[in-house]
Amino acid sequence: MTQKNSLSRADFARIAGTKLKREHGKFFALVKGAPVAHMDVLRIACVVSTKTAKRAVERNLIKRRCKAAAREAVAGGAEKNSYIFYAKPAARMASYEEIKKDITSLLSGEQ
Repeated sequence: MTQKNSLSRADFARIAGTKLKREHGKFFALVKGAPVAHMDVLRIACVVSTKTAKRAVERNLIKRRCKAAAREAVAGGAEKNSYIFYAKPAARMASYEEIKKDITSLLSGEQ
């Protein structure tokens, strides 16, 4: 994911101040439509806490899979919004195909 499509610390701080609804899937919770000052591009972030996966290797694997699946899911031309995916503990044991299916269903609005 390119730098222009990533969320900055300032963007996260802005989003934390708003009360946005989370949509829950099997492996991820999604916050979408988060207000960002410069909405000229699509912005995606994947958050994996140490509570979800203790080892950094596992956290990085989940992040890579999340970003790749989100990139494929929005390739068709999603609206210019911010999407933040929060991983759940079940994501540790999920395959890439399961993660891709979950992210696609979250982005399309079906659960």
